[in-house]
Amino acid sequence: MATAREQLGDVVSRAAIGGQVTVITRNGRPAAAVVPLSLLPPEIREQIGGDDEASSPP
Repeated sequence: MATAREQLGDVVSRAAIGGQVTVITRNGRPAAAVVPLSLLPPEIREQIGGDDEASSPP
């Protein structure tokens, strides 16, 4: 988690621009993930306000 905090801006950019999925671990176990909005189901994108053309899958 400490590394994720230090590199959060880069992790978010890689998800948003490059489509990369990053899994964040805590004590060596998966705890969360940073994913491109396009990978989320439409109903989730709508809930978070990310259902625009830029975040929709091709």
